[in-house]
Amino acid sequence: MSEQRPTQGGPIRTEIRDRIATLTIDRPPLNILDLEALGALGEAVAELEKRDDLAVVVLRGAGPKAFSSGVSVQDHTPDKVPAMLGSFHAALERLRQLPTISIAVVHGFCLGGGLELAAACDLVLASDAARFGQPEIELGCFPPYAAALYPARLGHSRTIELLATGRPLTADEAARIGLVTHVVAPEKLETALDAWLSSLTAK
Repeated sequence: MSEQRPTQGGPIRTEIRDRIATLTIDRPPLNILDLEALGALGEAVAELEKRDDLAVVVLRGAGPKAFSSGVSVQDHTPDKVPAMLGSFHAALERLRQLPTISIAVVHGFCLGGGLELAAACDLVLASDAARFGQPEIELGCFPPYAAALYPARLGHSRTIELLATGRPLTADEAARIGLVTHVVAPEKLETALDAWLSSLTAK
């Protein structure tokens, strides 16, 4: 059995217990991903890559309002975009390539880069009160990672609709188009996660 106390003081908290690593975006209320948080996320996932004793990685957001509302608007300026995209996409690819199963646990808002982050996980468990969307078009830009990842998962037309309109989705709608694996009532979110973890770590 491995056990590690939670890391403290940074935008990404890591806790490892019983072959389960939990990464928490700790920037409430909306868990917005700025350059510091993106760098910390990449470093946290890189540390998990070094371990051979993990069965599951859980990704979640701190506080009651959001999984993540995405990348900081202030980091969408021409001088910051290259560094922001490079850091973000590196973290996403590291997450996707982990040999362990990854689960995004989504409550509240899951928007923009937050949705790309959830979609990079193998499984997405969502509260039926969660709200999803790619609103980058409102800033006059598009999410490159989503544009590359979503067509194989959602199909061409649904991807275009999602990215070109920025339309928000309920959890049930997100599940119907393939962005979410399972939807439960908010009060059942932890119970459902525990059931998944028990099943996965038993294999």
